[in-house]
Amino acid sequence: MHVNDFVPKTVNQKVSSYDQGATNDHASNRDSSESVPVIKTPVTQTLNGSCNVTGVQDSVVLHAILPVQVHQKGSNKVVHTYAFYDNGSSGCFMTEDLYSTLQARGSDTRLQLRTMHGSTCSSSKAVKDIVVRSCDGQNPVELPKVFTRHEIPVSEGQIPKPDVIRKLSHLQHVADHLPAYKSDLKIGLLIGLNCPAALEPLEVAPAKGPGPFATRLRHGWTV
Repeated sequence: MHVNDFVPKTVNQKVSSYDQGATNDHASNRDSSESVPVIKTPVTQTLNGSCNVTGVQDSVVLHAILPVQVHQKGSNKVVHTYAFYDNGSSGCFMTEDLYSTLQARGSDTRLQLRTMHGSTCSSSKAVKDIVVRSCDGQNPVELPKVFTRHEIPVSEGQIPKPDVIRKLSHLQHVADHLPAYKSDLKIGLLIGLNCPAALEPLEVAPAKGPGPFATRLRHGWTV
């Protein structure tokens, strides 16, 4: 089985400061009426936060992706989805599908997308008060402003699965803590570095040779 044939579309998403007060080469966000938030998306062949699982018969490219519960403050609607914890992105995104399913409230805005091929603008929603919990409903983390996109540029085949990780002797103990793969869930959320509480490593299982390492985040173990 080879899952590393997936070719990333865009990576290293760099988003404007989102009301954090930073102005260093980023436009501050004031929604569409005043300025256009900027997302820089250089096109490369490497996905930040990924690892190559080698040393076994299978070759897999994995990402820090976990099943989570999502809701917006003021609403009782809870949606289960997969979240991509992306330390190569400076912002947070949700798919338009998740936004619709969540029946979320958001304001119209436009995002300026910058890549090595040029710059384009796209319509988006700016969504506040999004709270993410682990799949069992624990450890709530409130996200900064989230922007909608058509899709999150990772594949379901890159979700760490217990049966794959169990083939790596140094991570067998981690495999027992990985959530079972949920084929009915889509990857609906990307959490970037502007939410350090979600990406902060709480525990690390180190790599062995060229093999991958595992990290325990607030919402669970991932590889």
